[in-house]
Amino acid sequence: SEGYPSSPALSHSWIVDNHATVSTGGLHFGSESSDASVTNVVIAGNTSDQHTGGVSVHDSSVSYTNVAVIANEAQADAGGMRAHEIEMPTLRNIDVSSNVASGTAGGIQLVGADFLDPQDSITYCNVCQNSPDDYVGFTVDPAAVNHNLCESPLYWDVAGSDTLLWDLHLDPTSSLVGAGDPSLVDPDGTYSDIGAYGGPYSDQW
Repeated sequence: SEGYPSSPALSHSWIVDNHATVSTGGLHFGSESSDASVTNVVIAGNTSDQHTGGVSVHDSSVSYTNVAVIANEAQADAGGMRAHEIEMPTLRNIDVSSNVASGTAGGIQLVGADFLDPQDSITYCNVCQNSPDDYVGFTVDPAAVNHNLCESPLYWDVAGSDTLLWDLHLDPTSSLVGAGDPSLVDPDGTYSDIGAYGGPYSDQW
């Protein structure tokens, strides 16, 4: 989404195995994409020859709820997510794990803006096992506030070479089970799980 006023909504989708020779292998929200929302989405196995393997936000306001950003790779910075010149996107019940950057910010990177309390925009999220680091550009470590975690997600099956065959349901022993925002509940009435298969709309998969 780039250059046109819009409020796109994306749900119950997999964005996987895409490759960019410039920036952003997976999903990009460009200027004027106001009030966009991404819900119950998997962004996995995407690569970029430059910045941002998984998902980037530039001059846009985007909310992410129950999203898995996993195993994306960038040859420069921001393997998982990158926010540039805008207020911090709202992240809730998100798992950002096992992403890789050859430069910095394997997980989430903030670039080139005066972000207002960006750590308050990341709540009930799991950001962990990203290489070489989980967060870059934050003045306060989000892992230490707002019920955020750094745990292995323990997905059922992410071992195969075909990303579309991965099973991103959580093992019952996963720390992400029931660790989501208590204002959101899973279809069985329990506290929501973190990740793409959690939250009130997860039964629509």
